Amino acid sequence: RYAIGRGGRIQVLKPASFGLSCLTSKTWALNLPGIVQCQVNTTSLMLTLNGKLAPGEYSFVLTATTPAVTPPENEFSILLRDNSLGVQDAAMKLPGPSIHPTLQIANPALSWTSSDAGQASSITITFSVTKVIPQNTIGSLLITFPQNFEHAIERDSSVVSTNKTLALPAEDQTSWVDASMVDRLSVRLDASKAIPIGVYGFEFPVTVPEYIPSYNVWLLTLCSQSSSGAGVCQQAFGSQSLITFPLAGFSIGT
Repeated sequence: RYAIGRGGRIQVLKPASFGLSCLTSKTWALNLPGIVQCQVNTTSLMLTLNGKLAPGEYSFVLTATTPAVTPPENEFSILLRDNSLGVQDAAMKLPGPSIHPTLQIANPALSWTSSDAGQASSITITFSVTKVIPQNTIGSLLITFPQNFEHAIERDSSVVSTNKTLALPAEDQTSWVDASMVDRLSVRLDASKAIPIGVYGFEFPVTVPEYIPSYNVWLLTLCSQSSSGAGVCQQAFGSQSLITFPLAGFSIGT
C-alpha cells in the first residue's frame, strides 16, 4: 500500500528456534528490486533493498532450519521499513508451520528444461527422505503451480516418478495421477507402504506463461490419506496438508 524508496528494508520476525540464512545461495529475491544487504540474528532477519518498492504484490524465498518440535510461540511477522527504519506497513503474528517429527524431509528442489514464454517445459521437483516415513502417514503429494502455469499432462505416463522405490497404487486399482486441475498435480501413493530413505521426484510437462506472476512460487505438499480413502488432496493448506515446501520459481529466459 505504500511506496518505499531505495534503502528500504524488509524485516522478518521469527521464533528463536527457527534459523534463517543470509547466504545468497539460500535467498531468492524473485520480484524484489534487489537485495544489497542481509542481516540475521536470533529473532529476526533484515533485507535492505537497492531500489524503490512501489505499491504492489511481491514475493521472496528464504531457507529456514526448522526446530525438532513446534515451538510454544510459533508466529512470524513481516515489517516494511523505510530507509529511516520507520515502519510503513506490516503483517503481524502469522501462524508458523507445525513440526511433524515423523516427516524427515530435506532439500526440496525445482528444475526445468526451458523458460521460454509460451513454450513447453519439463518440470522436475525432487526431495529427500532422511528417515523412513511410516506406513499410513502420506496418502498423496500435491504440486501447486504459480499463477498462469498450466500442465500439459495427457495421460498417466506423462508423469514420471524418478525413484521406483516410492510405492504407487497398482495400475489395476486406481490411477496414481490426478491432473484434473490445470494449475496443480496430485500424485496418489500407496499409503500401506512405508517410504524408505532416498531421493524422490516427479517430472511432468507444463506450458510456460507469457508473463511470470508476482507470486512466483511452486508448492510441494505432503498430504495425509483422506477419510474416504481416496488419498489425494487438492489444497496446499487444506485439512489433509501435513507440510508444504515453497520453491522459488524461474524467470522468463533463465
